[in-house]
Amino acid sequence: MTELIRIEASNGNFYIKIVGPCDGSYSLEMYAAKYDDEEEKHYFVRVSPDPSGRFGDIALAKREAELILN
Repeated sequence: MTELIRIEASNGNFYIKIVGPCDGSYSLEMYAAKYDDEEEKHYFVRVSPDPSGRFGDIALAKREAELILN
């Protein structure tokens, strides 16, 4: 699936990708910021499980992602 939109939390510690369309629907993938003390780097890891739900329209998926992050 293709990443269409990336929505970040206001604190910068999380973001959600809206991916799709797959079978005519869109889904959300959530990522969280982590810091590696050894390498002194920030990076993002995928949070599992992803936020649930499949959305028939990208506007609904975007609204749900914004609700989750705020």
